[in-house]
Amino acid sequence: MSYIVGANLGTTLFGVLADKFGWNAGFYLLMVACILCITFCVLAHFGAKELDAKEAELEQLQTAEANS
Repeated sequence: MSYIVGANLGTTLFGVLADKFGWNAGFYLLMVACILCITFCVLAHFGAKELDAKEAELEQLQTAEANS
């Protein structure tokens, strides 16, 4: 559902910007969207790496406690 709504909303927003402000505004919107997408992907990647590191550390502590 969100895929359909997002696709339609994006197309509509691009069309409105192109009608009111010209094609450059639509392309600026796409550029900003791409930059935000890259930024959030990087943040999600670092968050996932941090969670993996915490899980590995917890697993090592549990293994060390079980061996002692």
